[in-house]
Amino acid sequence: MYNKVVFHIPKRLGAMIAVLLCFALVLSACGNSALNTYLNNAYEFEDNIETDDGSKAMVYRAQGTDVEQVSNQIQGWKNPVQTSPLKEERMFLVYDEELVQLMPDANSPTDTLIEVYDQKFVRNHFSMSLLETYLLVSIVDDLFDIARNRKGTGGYGGYVNNDGKYTKTVGNTGTIRFGSSNASVRGGGPGVGK
Repeated sequence: MYNKVVFHIPKRLGAMIAVLLCFALVLSACGNSALNTYLNNAYEFEDNIETDDGSKAMVYRAQGTDVEQVSNQIQGWKNPVQTSPLKEERMFLVYDEELVQLMPDANSPTDTLIEVYDQKFVRNHFSMSLLETYLLVSIVDDLFDIARNRKGTGGYGGYVNNDGKYTKTVGNTGTIRFGSSNASVRGGGPGVGK
């Protein structure tokens, strides 16, 4: 015969393990690319955006840091395939599988919002005219195949629109849903939440 070994995990430790596992699952659902992992460790998580077609964007906040400084910090972590010029305080970093947009928050101009879009989000929803303005259509098309896979007009241009309001729509191609946020300026309502 053999002796059965039984491990007893104290209730408090078991509860902590359960919370950590849930937290890890939430983070992995929020975008587990290496870029998102880096940004999540370096900056404050602001919001996640999901569309009805399953495409995603993540939003981070760099408090008290301007667009150019944030761009330099991210490029110090990993060089993008292409960068746009800094234009009207906004710029883009193009990576193999993601597009990053940096822009000041109109509601808190000393903060930079960092948006990371997956390929599907860019293909189906992103503003082509905005990419043209920043001379990025060709490289984004090469990497993400946006021209061939374009399903709609796609008018999404950023988390904060020209009126300084947090965007709740991606244009004509579907609705956008926001996840949990640390900021209190965004309320609930239809299309909000995961």
